[in-house]
Formats: sequence, C-alpha cells, structure tokens
Amino acid sequence: MIIVEGMDNTGKTTLVRKLTSMLPLKKYKSPGPDIGEAEQIEWVRDRLEDPDEWVIFDRFPLISEPIYGGHIRGYHNFEDPSKQYLYDMFKDKNPLIIYCRPPRDKILSFEDGRIQMDGVKAKGSILLNEYDRMMTDFEGETGIRVYDYTGDTVDSIYLEVCEYLGIKKEDD
Repeated sequence: MIIVEGMDNTGKTTLVRKLTSMLPLKKYKSPGPDIGEAEQIEWVRDRLEDPDEWVIFDRFPLISEPIYGGHIRGYHNFEDPSKQYLYDMFKDKNPLIIYCRPPRDKILSFEDGRIQMDGVKAKGSILLNEYDRMMTDFEGETGIRVYDYTGDTVDSIYLEVCEYLGIKKEDD
C-alpha cells in the first residue's frame, strides 16, 4: 500500500500519474467527504481489507479527512473512538507514505489557479501545519518519504517504491 499525501497544490496527482505509468499499481483516488460519513468509512474499510495487491492512493481519508474535515467543517468522519480499529488496520498494512511537501511559499501561493474547496486558501497555513504534524506523528509508525517536486526527481521516488514493493527497477 503506497499513499501519496499532502495538501492541495503539492504535486500528488502528478506524482501518482507518473508512478502508475512506470509500475503495475492499481490506483485509487480518495473519495473525499462528499460521499457521506458512512460511505467514506465503508470505502476505507473496503480498501484496507483488499487482498495484498500493489495499490497506490492519491490521498487516503484516514490522513486527509481529519485535517481537512477538522479545520474546514469543524469535525471529521473518523473522530469517534469506536473507529480506532480503522487506524489499527491501516498501521498493520505498513504503508509507504509519500508526503508531497514542496516549500511553504510554493504551496500557499496556489499559483496554478485551480479552484480550491471553500476555506482551503484562507486556512492554508493551518492545514499545512497540521499535515506537517501528522506526518511527524506517522513517522515512527510507518514509512514516510518526503517528496518535493521542486528538488526531488520522480526517479528517486520510483526507486524507493520499487524497493518497498520488492521489485527491481527495469533497465531503460
């Protein structure tokens, strides 16, 4: 299980697209909160119960929902302690998390002009701080790789993903 995570405007989708063109990974895009709490919880449980196949996620709700939901809506869909079993299942998967984290000013400039969810620009600094805190918390429990598209190469991430999956890089 490989998860590409990070705030809006950090290069997640581009990185996932490049990695899936290079490796046989099944891709999932996080459904976001619009599907409703019960459906989001079911989606997460279904993904965690999937057989051990090579999958890559463009965001994962157990990471992004507490950050975005907690700060944009004031609550998140996994707050209830009865849902702790989902976090335990998640940690048992020992995912490789690729945290897309270019420089702060690059992220918060929102220079690409894409429309953002209400509140994201206004609370961008808070959201970014929360991502940094959460990734620090996960660091001791699972593999975290920080990726900065302004300095890192996709090939360096590709090599780490290959190592994580236990496959050798194909010669060009």
